[in-house]
Amino acid sequence: RRQNPHALDMMPAATGDPSSATEAQAATALASAWRGHAERAHNPPGSKWGAARKFSNSGPKAVLATAKSAPKKGNPAVVGLTGFAMTTMLLQLHNLGVCNIGPVLALGIIYGGGAQLIAGFQEFQCGNNFGYSAFVSYGAFWISFGIILFLNDAGVYVSDATDIGCYLLLWGVYTGLLFIVSWRIHTAMSITFLTLMLGFFGLSIAHFVTAPWLTVLSACDLILCACCAWYMMMAALLEQVFGGPVLPLGKPWIADAVAMRLRGDKDVTMQQLFRNIVSLSAAHKT
Repeated sequence: RRQNPHALDMMPAATGDPSSATEAQAATALASAWRGHAERAHNPPGSKWGAARKFSNSGPKAVLATAKSAPKKGNPAVVGLTGFAMTTMLLQLHNLGVCNIGPVLALGIIYGGGAQLIAGFQEFQCGNNFGYSAFVSYGAFWISFGIILFLNDAGVYVSDATDIGCYLLLWGVYTGLLFIVSWRIHTAMSITFLTLMLGFFGLSIAHFVTAPWLTVLSACDLILCACCAWYMMMAALLEQVFGGPVLPLGKPWIADAVAMRLRGDKDVTMQQLFRNIVSLSAAHKT
């Protein structure tokens, strides 16, 4: 055993009686203890290799202790979603004739713009490309929209209905791209971006053809969009407070098997793909 510290690892485990598993575990534990004794004998703590072994053994423990003691990071989406929802809701109240444009300008620059930008940069730190793109982009939307309103009011230039229609049209196209990506997240996210996309296109068309009824219809659609964003914000807050999911967010519109097929994974058969689509359809009907 002194010549071969690993000899116990080659001992066959007992297989004839019910206590064979216990005997095998005991043999493994004894082998581990003997290996540690042999290493200490060949590499005393004062030697070069003994110090290296001591450092390597304590390293993972120190890293684990540091990870456990590190403070938890907050979810930047709870701020980004609220900034998006509140400014969207207030703008649609203005479109419905409930309030003037002044509060929209202030809230859009500070909360919808600044707060969403900060949330987006924090999503970048979390490695979330979707949240990073969405929050930074819509934060820039509210700041740029506020600048358009301010410069028009100051008389620097005048943006007509066609200018605003083109502006909203491009944001509708961008939102449509995010809507496609949201199919792999959950139902609440997909509904939020679907209503947002329809709202952008509706308001854009209303500026091109001067249709007040379409402005009212788009405003109602975007109020629903804001409510969906607030719902996701509450889901994130309640999940942390209660230690688990409380509000259902729904399944992704593109299931795992479909996503694997789109990626070109060869281990997914058409039968698995069909089965997954049928189960997803049945879940939506229920």
